[in-house]
Amino acid sequence: MQNNNHSSHQSAKKKVLPKRIIIVRHGESEGNLDTSAYSKTPDYKISLTEEGRAQARLAGSHLRDLISGNGSRPDWRVYFYVSPYERTRSTLREIGKSFSKKRVIGVREECRIRGQDFGNFQVEERMKVIKETREKVREGGEYSLAMNHTDEEMLEWGLSPDMIQDQKWRITGKKTDWNDHCTWYLRSFFDELDSKDDVESN
Repeated sequence: MQNNNHSSHQSAKKKVLPKRIIIVRHGESEGNLDTSAYSKTPDYKISLTEEGRAQARLAGSHLRDLISGNGSRPDWRVYFYVSPYERTRSTLREIGKSFSKKRVIGVREECRIRGQDFGNFQVEERMKVIKETREKVREGGEYSLAMNHTDEEMLEWGLSPDMIQDQKWRITGKKTDWNDHCTWYLRSFFDELDSKDDVESN
């Protein structure tokens, strides 16, 4: 009996792997149109343009068709991961309009999949220099602003408290230990999902 129970317990612990992982870039942002936006607005607060929102809605429709096999697969669901930026969150909200509640397992804001943080640079030329420097550092390994800068400096540059905490973690954290530190939530993004089983593609 003990062996059977142990076997059942082990089976229950087995993880179900996704059939596919799809990576989507955010829609057109204000920073894509005008890089001087970074001199007035913190990087993580840069928003989508109307065109960017339209792109995201279209991407959602295409994704749903792809995953569902254009409606030929009855049993499928999705789990979303999103980086902590206004433009990526907005992209996810627009994508989510193509999915019903039944199809969404959950949503997680995951700081480890974000790009570089450029904060809020008042001088555009200075921003270009910092970008070039960070690209070089990335080639040599993990980079952390917290190694050489205070919380106050990073806040002034436009990093959010969560981003600052992640910068500190990078100094001593091991990648093998980066597991499930981000909060799981669904309603924060998809508070108006259609309650019907399926949403018609546009």
